[in-house]
Amino acid sequence: MVVKFSDVLEGYEYTAFDTGGINQAFLDKETGKVYYYTDSGDNFEELPEDLDENDKYIEIPCKNDLELGRNLVFDFAAQYLPDDANYIQEMFCRKGAYLQFRNFLGCKGIIKKWYDFENEQVEKVLREWCALYGVELVD
Repeated sequence: MVVKFSDVLEGYEYTAFDTGGINQAFLDKETGKVYYYTDSGDNFEELPEDLDENDKYIEIPCKNDLELGRNLVFDFAAQYLPDDANYIQEMFCRKGAYLQFRNFLGCKGIIKKWYDFENEQVEKVLREWCALYGVELVD
C-alpha cells in the first residue's frame, strides 16, 4: 500500500498537539488510513479492535521518539548561531525554554530560518522512519 506523506505528517503533528492528555496516531499499513486517539476522551472514531494484535498497524512516532526536541534546537544553533550555542543550551536548563528560544530568534531576525530548518528535519526523519517500517510514500 502506498501512503500519502501528508497523512503521516498529519498523524505526527497530532501526536505533538497537547490537549492535556496523550495523543496517539496509528497507521494501517494495508489501507493507508490513520487512526487518531487521545486519552482525554475526545475521540471521534473507534480504534480498530485488532490494533494490539495485528502488526499491520504501527504507531506514528512523536517528536521525542524521533529526537526532534532539544537536539534539533542544538543542531540549529551549532549551524546558524555558533557564537550563541552555549547561551541557547543554557536556556534549555530552565522552564519556558522554547518560548525564550523563539523570542531570541525573532530578535536575531531568523525565526523563519528556524521553522524552515525544523520542517526540513521533521520531513527527513519521518521519511526515514517510513522506510524503516516498509511504508511506501507518495507525495
